[in-house]
Amino acid sequence: MVMIGDVTILCVDDEANVLKSLKRLFLDEDYEILTAESGREGLALLEQHQPVQVVISDYRMPEMDGVAFFKGLS
Repeated sequence: MVMIGDVTILCVDDEANVLKSLKRLFLDEDYEILTAESGREGLALLEQHQPVQVVISDYRMPEMDGVAFFKGLS
């Protein structure tokens, strides 16, 4: 069973303001929040931080869109 303190959330978006907003959204919760400004950066973070229970990704990003990012997870 995963306890709330053990939940890691990865947020991937090419807009820094969106990532800051997502971090503020979870500020009062006991989650570890990881942020990445590109799909490639998100994949690199996932290699370093395991496990990640929740991934939130923008669809429209330069170089790698959200679908390509999620395909890179498998």
